Amino acid sequence: MVRDVTENLPPDSPRDVVGILEDFDALKSSQPSLPGPQCGVTAALDSIVAASPELAVPLRERVASSAYPALGVAEILSKRSGQRVSAYTVRRHRKRGTSSGCRCTR
Repeated sequence: MVRDVTENLPPDSPRDVVGILEDFDALKSSQPSLPGPQCGVTAALDSIVAASPELAVPLRERVASSAYPALGVAEILSKRSGQRVSAYTVRRHRKRGTSSGCRCTR
């Protein structure tokens, strides 16, 4: 049973708010959330690690560490992988798991 929310609205409320929650619920169920493009840092790392699997752990640790400047990390990854990586992407990748961070798993 759908409850009529108009009874709880103040008299001067715009009527177009009525049913807004249902609109969002319908959107959620009708359109699946699609993943975005792969992170540039992860793509570059995967490319490098595919050639030298033994570098996976130490390379990922260095990329994740703030001891290495993001701009330098981006330049090295871009040069070595052949994929364009920006300092912004490195900083976002380092914040993965946060609301403003990368979607990659930690």
